[in-house]
Parts: sequence; C-alpha cells; structure tokens
Amino acid sequence: MGRLLTAYAVYFNLRYHRVGHLTQGRFKAQLVEGNEYLLRLSRYIHLNPVSGKRWLGISIQAKLEALRAYPWSSYRSYVGLEDPWSVLDQGPILALVSGDRMSEAAEVYQSFVETGLVEDDATFALLYRRAKLSVGSELFNASVESRHRSLMARAFRREDVSFRRTESTQDASLVIKRVAQVLGVEPGRFAERRRNSVLRGVAAWALQRFAGLTQRDIAGCLGVGTGAAVSQQVSRWRQQMATDEKAQRIVADIERALR
Repeated sequence: MGRLLTAYAVYFNLRYHRVGHLTQGRFKAQLVEGNEYLLRLSRYIHLNPVSGKRWLGISIQAKLEALRAYPWSSYRSYVGLEDPWSVLDQGPILALVSGDRMSEAAEVYQSFVETGLVEDDATFALLYRRAKLSVGSELFNASVESRHRSLMARAFRREDVSFRRTESTQDASLVIKRVAQVLGVEPGRFAERRRNSVLRGVAAWALQRFAGLTQRDIAGCLGVGTGAAVSQQVSRWRQQMATDEKAQRIVADIERALR
C-alpha cells in the first residue's frame, strides 16, 4: 500500500504539474480483535463521508441521501446500489451479518450501517482515534503492543533498516545499468564520491526498491562507508522526490525501465 500511494502521488504530480504531498500521512494497517470490532470498524469507515464537523446540524435524511449517493466509497457496492467492484471481496464483511443470500446480507448490512446515523457509536470512534497498532479491547491492545516491542527488540539491527520488496526482485547489476541509462551516466559514476551529487542517492534508492538490498548490502555495492550513510542518501533523495518535478520524472523513468 505504501508503494501504491507513493507511485500514485508521483504520477499525479507529473500529470498535473504540481509538487509536494498528495495523501494525508502514510498507510497504516492495524490488527482487529474479532468480528464485533471488525464490523463496527467497517461501519465507521463507511460513515466517514457524512461524519465530521461539517455535518453537524444536518438532518438525518440529508445525511442518508448523501451517503447513498457518495461515489468515492465502496458502500454503494456493499448494499447493492451499484454493481460489485471487481477489486473488492465483500464476502468477509457481509458474512458477519445475518442473511442466507448475498442480497439479504446486503440489506441487513445497509440497515446496520445507516442505523449509525441515528445511534452514533461515539465509544468506538474514540477507540479508533486512539488506536495505534490494533483496534480492540484495552487488554487486546496491550498484548499487541507488548508483542510488537518484543519482536522489534529481537529484529532491530542498526544499519539494516530498509523496506524490502515482497515480490520478485531484479538483479542488482541490472538495476544499476538501467538507472545509469536513465540518468545518462556510466555505471561507474555511482561509486564516485561527489559533493552535492544525487547519483548515489538515486542508485541506493533503486537498489533498495527494485533489488531488495539492505542498506548494508547497498553500501558494499556502491562503495559507501556504512549502511547509515546509505540511509542518509536515500532520505535526501526521497525528500527531493517529494518536492522536485525533475526528480519525479527520473523516478517515473526508472519505474518504466525496470517494470
């Protein structure tokens, strides 16, 4: 999801000649404690389009009409107001409500969600806003945080903090070759230390992204002293990607070259 949001932000900025952030914060995935919390979470999300300060004082009927007409949500698909989305599996949520057939489950789910317009689930809303790693009871959330701290303590290595690709990766030499072609330089330039040069930052980012290398491995590949130095170079390049149109074009070209 993080890669999807970043790629779309780059595409959008290039298409509409803009720079800067596009989405509000990073994507976060949370553990949910059981079906009850999952169903309440689904209702909370589907009611988002008609929630918030701008809807204070608006009649229930007006909210209901706006909710059913809102095109940028999966709600209409869930309750049968439009055809099912091919990219969405509605089964797991609809299976949590009664109804032998999908159409019956959709009707029950619609009633469950729209009841939330009248009976505001303020307790769950507060719980969700405070949630960090998980959504559930205090005991469940505490156990998840404890488990998370334990795993982090065992897994953390100072110079090995990097994003790893879960799908198949490219050969590192091929990545270097393609990046060099996009930048119009010889591959050997990436091993040179030059003041204010972005070459190493671009190469390090690409090796991390497309070859799945750790920062320590990248340091050895590019002749950089430490993984920490690689981290700094990648960080500077990411900042440039977010604000500089030329950098965004380079990223788009590298994406195409290694697709």
